[in-house]
Amino acid sequence: AAGNFNTNAANFNPANCNNVITVAASDREGNRAAYSNYGSIIDVTAPGGETTSTSANGIWSTLNTGTRSVGSE
Repeated sequence: AAGNFNTNAANFNPANCNNVITVAASDREGNRAAYSNYGSIIDVTAPGGETTSTSANGIWSTLNTGTRSVGSE
């Protein structure tokens, strides 16, 4: 993981270690999540969502409310 401190990931490990794939988080629109670390050390960005009190986007998931068939998000 790149880290969740909204700062350059090059200053954190394991993100700054050799032979590590560094992953940042994005929101539902594909922008960097506000909490996600960033920088040229990032290899890939994956859905992470936003969990601030003013955001209803939450964390992306493959789960839903259905227990025996498809339900809502």
